[in-house]
Amino acid sequence: MEPIKLTEYGDVLTVDPYVVVAIDDNTELHEFKGGWQGRIGKHGHGWNDCTREIEIKKITELYNVIFCKGCFLRIVIPSTVKTYGDLRSFLKKFNP
Repeated sequence: MEPIKLTEYGDVLTVDPYVVVAIDDNTELHEFKGGWQGRIGKHGHGWNDCTREIEIKKITELYNVIFCKGCFLRIVIPSTVKTYGDLRSFLKKFNP
């Protein structure tokens, strides 16, 4: 799967190449323990890769947050974003 651009500064979400299951834009973001939370990929950016885990967590009924556990990048997304493709579409200004 192509990396998903998260910001205008070049931050991207990548999926580990050693993941056993095939992940594409139709794959749902991970759901755990009664709410949206869990690892969804790694953080990178062209000039200085952070390479730490990016997780998703439910913050309200209407919104979730994706965040980097290394540098604390934080992006609030609507709870209607369910798949990697939805995330790419939501961030379409960075993913033409």
